[in-house]
Amino acid sequence: MSKVKIKRVNMKSGKKKIEVQSPYSEEFVNFARSMNGSWNGRYKSWFFDVRDEKLIREKCLELYGTDGEEKTETVTIRINVDDAEYGQSLTICGRDVAYRPSRDAHVRLNETIVIEGGFGDSGGSRKNPRLNPEDGTVLEARNVPINLAKKAVEENPAACKIVDENWQKKQLIQRKKELEAELEKINEELKSL
Repeated sequence: MSKVKIKRVNMKSGKKKIEVQSPYSEEFVNFARSMNGSWNGRYKSWFFDVRDEKLIREKCLELYGTDGEEKTETVTIRINVDDAEYGQSLTICGRDVAYRPSRDAHVRLNETIVIEGGFGDSGGSRKNPRLNPEDGTVLEARNVPINLAKKAVEENPAACKIVDENWQKKQLIQRKKELEAELEKINEELKSL
């Protein structure tokens, strides 16, 4: 999902800059502009002053669940579109999982598949395109960083659910260990009574 690359580069002018390549996020674009970042369409990258590297990495962690440095554990989440907020796009975990570029364009999916339902051939108006999902449309977004997936589920449990079997198994094993430790404590207390 969140393929983020951050690196220091030397510009032709001799200045050092931080280059950021990341999935499109309106929130990141607004952040980049507020940080006086400059977009380079040729490289599909934002460039920032090197003194802002820490802030940039923090924002990438917040929005994408990674700053490109460490391998991030990812999961799959299921999204019930009826219970989610959307307009021209449906943004979950900092990523536009579904986006309609214009009224008559087909909906584009970003590392997402349609499980049930779908989207109409057109939606909204010329000035305000909309996704126009069919009732009961369900999507699966893949490779979502675990910390962002948990946050999405907490913020909107009706719309989002983690469906990754490996993650669910790990959670159950962890809960079992916690319960066994608690049971051991209770047994020790009972012995002392």
